Amino acid sequence: MHSILLIGGGHAHITALRWLASYPRRDVRVTLINPAEIFAYSGMVPGYVAGHFKRTDVEVDLVHLSQKAGAHLIIDHVQTLLPDKRTLETETGKTLQFDTVSIDVGVTSAPELTSVSESDLIVKPLPNFLEAWDKLIITANQASTFPSIAIIGGGLGGVELALSIRHRANAFPNASHVNISLVERSNSILAGSASSLRKALRQKLKLSGIHVYEGSGIQKHE
Repeated sequence: MHSILLIGGGHAHITALRWLASYPRRDVRVTLINPAEIFAYSGMVPGYVAGHFKRTDVEVDLVHLSQKAGAHLIIDHVQTLLPDKRTLETETGKTLQFDTVSIDVGVTSAPELTSVSESDLIVKPLPNFLEAWDKLIITANQASTFPSIAIIGGGLGGVELALSIRHRANAFPNASHVNISLVERSNSILAGSASSLRKALRQKLKLSGIHVYEGSGIQKHE
């Protein structure tokens, strides 16, 4: 039997498991290793931030999905991957062997200039961000006041997040006083995007009252 090891519960592996749930294969043994039982779908996270979706709408239950697909789920971190030996070692000391391995772990935000303040919300990994965002919303609801927020990074993801936060902030009594800023260290936001898209989103940011700072680096404050 061919052994397939899926590292990470990313989009591609979610799609593969859903396919296997519909078209079972008896000639393969599939193992998924992921740090958590829940996977957050990044494409819906801005909608969740804006308040359009519930938390359960944007999360995939990897336990249930693996069961349906006939796959074995291991909740662990990968410590060492040895492709030549077709072997993987986990953080808890497990050794896994495979015939084929696929890696879909996504990215982790690791900005060098964040402070040690709990007010810094690191977007990825997404599960951590969702937990932090939920706490922020609970605090804001209790105080009936939404905080001013700066988004560092003026790519498509940063712009989408800024617009989503503005939409959520508009539901609060102090909406007109909430300062939402987008900070980009290069000379232009959306630098890799088409000029037509850049123009349209710049206009949208302006109409939404989001302040854009280009060519602006940040400094670390302890």
